[in-house]
Amino acid sequence: MIIYQSNDIRISLITPRLLRTEKGNFTDLPTQTVQKRDFGEIKYTLEEDEKHIFVETERVKFQVKKSDCEVVNTFINGEEKGFCNCTFPGTARTLDMANGAVKLE
Repeated sequence: MIIYQSNDIRISLITPRLLRTEKGNFTDLPTQTVQKRDFGEIKYTLEEDEKHIFVETERVKFQVKKSDCEVVNTFINGEEKGFCNCTFPGTARTLDMANGAVKLE
């Protein structure tokens, strides 16, 4: 896993296709869906300009906005694909103290 940290943002490159972004308070605990984080070596490049950080692997290029550490775009094979916000805040039982089904938005 590769970690880039600057000021109050942290980007963790977990696999060539999986990126975790954090702003403000960081947690070093693993996510429930990714307990084991050592997936081997990841070849990547990282570039940044005034507003964005670009993380590129052999599979995808992520464009991360510095102001809020959100992925705002992805590029696959050089083609812009946009971004589907896939935020996984955690399990309902663990984070929301619910016991059983929870209605999601």
